[in-house]
Amino acid sequence: MKPILTPDFKLPEDGFVQLAPLGEFPVTVRDAQGRERRLVQVVDAASVQAQCNRFAAAAREPGFAGVLVDFDHFSLDTRAPSRAAGWITEVANRGAAGMWGKVRWSASGLPAVTGGDYRYLSNVYDERDCETLGANRVRPLQLERAAITNDPNMAGIRPISNRTTGGDAPGSTEGNMQGPCSPACLKALGLPETADEAACLAAIQALKDQATSAKGDMAAMKNRAETAEQKVLAAEQAALAAQVEQDLVQYAPVIQDREAVKAQLLANREGGLKLLKSLKPAAPGAKLPNRRDNPLPTGDGAGDEAAAAADQRAAKIRNRAAELRREQGVTFQRAWDLAEAEVGG
Repeated sequence: MKPILTPDFKLPEDGFVQLAPLGEFPVTVRDAQGRERRLVQVVDAASVQAQCNRFAAAAREPGFAGVLVDFDHFSLDTRAPSRAAGWITEVANRGAAGMWGKVRWSASGLPAVTGGDYRYLSNVYDERDCETLGANRVRPLQLERAAITNDPNMAGIRPISNRTTGGDAPGSTEGNMQGPCSPACLKALGLPETADEAACLAAIQALKDQATSAKGDMAAMKNRAETAEQKVLAAEQAALAAQVEQDLVQYAPVIQDREAVKAQLLANREGGLKLLKSLKPAAPGAKLPNRRDNPLPTGDGAGDEAAAAADQRAAKIRNRAAELRREQGVTFQRAWDLAEAEVGG
């Protein structure tokens, strides 16, 4: 099979270019005082997945335009122009092939890469967004920005475009043979027609990894929802208990069995309050005279009879409501309404 070559610098058909291969890459960092030290950036599967996750989170924010791609990292120098060569609008974890990004090229960036002026992308990581691994090794967790350059720090990174002449760095896609994957498979995986078997397998593994991660996210969301529901239920129960305690104090004069009434209020506060409101406190006992020859106070007894009748009616309703609940299995409120209708006024 003939190599697929292009007469000029051609961008991948799917728009994705390699942002970072897997590996360990020494880098020199300089602090605010100009002091230099050496670090090793560890780009592994965990690093790539973390960067993809954080990019996805940022992309969900309103007004997200993408991650800046500038020229030769000029945006890091306040004295240099910071115009954009493009914007990274998507990222992908391609397993063994590392992290890839889809770039929307600007009016000045597109001719720079299709004309061959720039061949590679170079990432920028903030040390604060890296996991410290010890021995001056860090794992990047978030992509801050990138630049088009001809002097990438990550050895083995693939060039942005293919060309027909030699001289590409190790890992170049120049002269790729068409792999054994079918065109339909490549299209489904979002890969260019020049992708080889390794790229296909990496893309498939990336899909598997994403599915596993999605399942984990769903389980975590379910756990959070259940925890929140339990907290709400506990808060509601606490609020009800506090209200019932106030009810017990308010209606203490008519309550004979505090625990029974409390249980009823917790089970059906509305019905319990209706019952308590219908009861009347016991009439105060008549004051007995100290002298034997003093007659007991007398009265017409009309008020006492009315109170006694009200108490008898409430007792009938309460007893009948209890029977209806046992017989029909209805709620306390329903049983009370039925019993009240039967007993009448």
